[in-house]
Amino acid sequence: MQRIKLLDPVYKELFIFSESEFARLQYTGTAMFNSKIRTAFLPGEGTRLCFENQHFLVLKDGQPTRKYKIWRNHNVVGECEITTEAAVRANKSDNAEFYFGR
Repeated sequence: MQRIKLLDPVYKELFIFSESEFARLQYTGTAMFNSKIRTAFLPGEGTRLCFENQHFLVLKDGQPTRKYKIWRNHNVVGECEITTEAAVRANKSDNAEFYFGR
């Protein structure tokens, strides 16, 4: 698990999990409004329900990663290394709070 500190007043952190790490989390599910969006109670975050593409990303195991800038409200709020597939999926999500670009 990676914890990325963000320079944003609302979203302070972004968590990045591999699929195998995400599978080991105790409490996971999907969003009621879209079953393609995963949800979880993340370690150290108490009882706050966290949503994929808002609070965390899940990367496929063993795929190569690239550096991406994390954009929110037309500002760069951080950087991370994720797969191209994860960036495309997050950018197309209907609940995305961030945009991943170069």
